Amino acid sequence: MTMVLVLIRIIPGHESIVYDELAKIPQIIEHYPLFNNKKYNIIIKIELKNNEDLEDIITNKIKCLQGVVNIKTLTGPIVMNTQEELNKAFAELNAGTFIKTAKSKK
Repeated sequence: MTMVLVLIRIIPGHESIVYDELAKIPQIIEHYPLFNNKKYNIIIKIELKNNEDLEDIITNKIKCLQGVVNIKTLTGPIVMNTQEELNKAFAELNAGTFIKTAKSKK
């Protein structure tokens, strides 16, 4: 199984429509609204059997939804379990410090 986090930007006023449609996609196992993020409104966690399914889900099930204007896919070993961890991750993303390298950890 592959886990992927996807950030989604939704046009104001379309949030409930998009949330309802996302709830119909069985591969989306978690979703959280983002209130303190200016670039994205929601983060979703997708569980995939293989990486090939990702393009189909993003292109044919998410990007095509009315109100979705931007998507950012985060792949790799990303594990965040609490709202506090998500808030910290987005603060780092906005500050440009989310991706850590061996050099930045010193």
